[in-house]
Amino acid sequence: MGALAAIVGGIALVPLSLAVSLYGKVPLPVTLLLGHAAAAGLVVAVSASSDATAKRTTGLLGKDQRTGRISKLSVIAWWPYHVGLQTKLFIQWRKNKGPKGEPLYNQVAPQLYIGGWPKSLAVLPPGRELSVVDVTCELPRTHNTGGGYLCLPTWDTHAPDAAAIQRAVEFSLSQLQLGRDVYVHCAHGHGRSATVLAAVLIAGGTAKSPEEAVALMRRVRPKVRLNAKQQAALLAWIDHISKLN
Repeated sequence: MGALAAIVGGIALVPLSLAVSLYGKVPLPVTLLLGHAAAAGLVVAVSASSDATAKRTTGLLGKDQRTGRISKLSVIAWWPYHVGLQTKLFIQWRKNKGPKGEPLYNQVAPQLYIGGWPKSLAVLPPGRELSVVDVTCELPRTHNTGGGYLCLPTWDTHAPDAAAIQRAVEFSLSQLQLGRDVYVHCAHGHGRSATVLAAVLIAGGTAKSPEEAVALMRRVRPKVRLNAKQQAALLAWIDHISKLN
């Protein structure tokens, strides 16, 4: 079981326990509300619990892969998870405002940025027309930069497959050729986005190996770290492109 599944599943047990222990002692709507919160968390936990389920359930929260938007109906249906996630991100943003906090994004190479989920257009890298590679399935697109947009819906702690990574590489390199900056993001800018940007750095000739690509990112963003699944995905991409050439 992955870290996301363990954390979300563990938290979901709290409202579940309350719903069971308070059944018949509180108004029925309160019990149903607690049950809904528990069910939403447990479904997300199961969905992200393994590679097999994670790859099949990236559309669970209703994110449109073309537009990056999450429908209002999906927000209502999955509000317990969304509220929990947004609360976590808000706390993280407040913490990062301190002198030792991590910035939302960092520039890794000319025209290439890595970072966390942008809550609005205003917090994105300034300057020229910006293209965005979004490696989340749980967070909505909140911007229209005027540049290109590519969504690779992926659960936290997991990674896109080799073909999806290659799509991101081709997209990013094409946007760079148009003179646009490229921002690759996930929720925090540590794992999913780093997996994709590592491939872009290698394909573009800025890095010669996964180790060098990660070192380049960690030089400006020390919390970048690929877990075992993400390292395997990057190696699978290298094998994938070697067969294409």
